[in-house]
Parts: sequence; C-alpha cells; structure tokens
Amino acid sequence: MVEEKFGYEVADLLVKETDLASGGVYTAVGTYSHQEIVALVVKLSEISKIPLPQLLNAFGHHLF
Repeated sequence: MVEEKFGYEVADLLVKETDLASGGVYTAVGTYSHQEIVALVVKLSEISKIPLPQLLNAFGHHLF
C-alpha cells in the first residue's frame, strides 16, 4: 500500500527510519511481531503528516 500510494522512496525511508527487529525484511510465509506494523504506521504518519486514525482506516480498507 505504501509503495502504491506514497511511492518507493517513502517506503524505503519508512523502513530505514523505523527500528524493526526484522530489519524490514519480510516474506509471505513469515510471522512478525504486531509491534512492527504499529511502528511502521506511526512512522508513516510522521513522514506523511496524515493523522494516524486516517492512515489506519485507509490501511484497513486496503487489506479488506
């Protein structure tokens, strides 16, 4: 969703600027702490200046 809506540059910046236990490396079959997605959404809110509730709503729609 981030790449689609904000571009590859923002996605790269997001991973680089967020302290992630996985290092930002994910696979389709992996299991990851929910704390990573929370940290990524909070950081995206900071980067994009979009309020957190609005981003969470958009992400929920994207997943659905």
